[in-house]
Amino acid sequence: MAAVFLFGLLVPDVPGAAGVIGLLLSPTFYGLFQWLAPDLHFLIQVAIVFQLTLLAMGLVTLIRPRRGARPLPAVRDLGPTCSPGVLAAGTAVLVAVAAFDAVFW
Repeated sequence: MAAVFLFGLLVPDVPGAAGVIGLLLSPTFYGLFQWLAPDLHFLIQVAIVFQLTLLAMGLVTLIRPRRGARPLPAVRDLGPTCSPGVLAAGTAVLVAVAAFDAVFW
């Protein structure tokens, strides 16, 4: 999953299909390693799965790169204020964290 996230951030021409393929192949590769090579160390399995996922996403990107940037929608009516409910919930979370910190520290 980290490979999909990093590849999507670092490579500008990644198509959506590469992300879907990466998300499907990553757990599949890991399951195959758990089943076929259970004696291989966990970190080595994860490193190989990471590299195989990057390779698969790279191949999809080379074969069919995205054509142009996908435009983001413009939101004009979004202001810096928040609703009273959000303010109350945020305050409650901060008070709860401070209380837990005071009791359990």
